[in-house]
Amino acid sequence: MSQESQIPGVRREGRPLPVIVLADVSMSMSVDNKIEALITGLGEMLTILQDFENPAVEIKMSLVTFGDTVQI
Repeated sequence: MSQESQIPGVRREGRPLPVIVLADVSMSMSVDNKIEALITGLGEMLTILQDFENPAVEIKMSLVTFGDTVQI
């Protein structure tokens, strides 16, 4: 949509872009610093997503952890 064809005062929202992270937090992740690598990777991903600027999309993020139980 070109700038000229937009209606003044109306904000057009971007289309939703779902990001779903499934994270294993079971006891097996405590071996060989796997959980630390997961935490580092999630932090890096959040930093990248915070800097992501594209008015055509709106990032919708969910984090699902699983191990003994599942949490959203």
